Amino acid sequence: MCFFLTIGIPGEQAGTLLKHVPRHLHVAPQANPGVLKALGGGLATFTLTTNGCSCALYHEPGTAREPDAFTADEQQLRSKYKRRGWNDGKIERAVMASMSSRVSHHDFDGLVPVIRGLPTVAPR
Repeated sequence: MCFFLTIGIPGEQAGTLLKHVPRHLHVAPQANPGVLKALGGGLATFTLTTNGCSCALYHEPGTAREPDAFTADEQQLRSKYKRRGWNDGKIERAVMASMSSRVSHHDFDGLVPVIRGLPTVAPR
C-alpha cells in the first residue's frame, strides 16, 4: 500500500517552497477534505510525490542500510554475472540497472534528505 506526503505552510510562503522543490518531485495542491481539516486552516497544503506516490520519500527510522551493504550487493551481482560468462560491459550495465531500480535501497531514516533540505518558515 502506498502513502502520500502532505506538507502545509503559511500561504504567503508557498512561492518560496515551490521554487526550491527539485524537478524529480511532483508537487500538487492537496484536495482531500479530511487532510485539509486535520491540518487546520490558513495553510497552503501540497502533496509531494515521486513516481505516483510518496513511498520513496520516507523510510521508517532504523531501516537505513549502511553504505557497505550496497557495495556487498553490487559485488554479489558482479560475481553472479561473471560466472554466467558475461563480458564487462554487459555486467556493468546490468549492475547499474539493478542497483538503480531497487526501491528498498536507502541510506537514510525518516524523510529523504532533499525534503529535509527544503526551506523552512521561521516562526513569526
